[in-house]
Amino acid sequence: MALAFIVGLLVPFVIKALDNTLYQVILGALILGMIPVLHLKKVGHTTHTPNDFQKGLGGLLLTASLFLQGAFSGGLGTLVNVVLMGMLGQSANEAHITKRWSQLVLNTTIIFGVFGSGLIYWPVVAIGVFTNSLGGYIGGRIATRKGDKFAMNMLLALMAISGIFLVATAF
Repeated sequence: MALAFIVGLLVPFVIKALDNTLYQVILGALILGMIPVLHLKKVGHTTHTPNDFQKGLGGLLLTASLFLQGAFSGGLGTLVNVVLMGMLGQSANEAHITKRWSQLVLNTTIIFGVFGSGLIYWPVVAIGVFTNSLGGYIGGRIATRKGDKFAMNMLLALMAISGIFLVATAF
């Protein structure tokens, strides 16, 4: 959570300098590029105990993932899940819960960082907070009941849909 707060302080500077179309294509490509790795490595199906190297590298990658999530938002939260599962040993459900809490801290900090810039469209923020909370609650309940393998398969399917949509609608 502390890492999410620190990254959230830096992200507003990047957000103000982004080109929308380039952002959309990069985001879609990153999401699509992660799918085969997650599927082939069976990341998130079980937990594991990371060694010291994995913990150190995982911390660096988690910082980078939180920064990308904060700067590019939608879809890149998946990177946080990948690092939490692949490098830090969490299951899909554990990573989902950890990511949700870090998103709350990160996004709240970013909103305060860009508050006076005119970049916030409050009706969209309100809808996003409501739908994200509702989706997280419903998805969390289903994933807890059905298990980590189901949660990972759903994550991969939704990644494919969002990645294709982002790249296809950019042009």
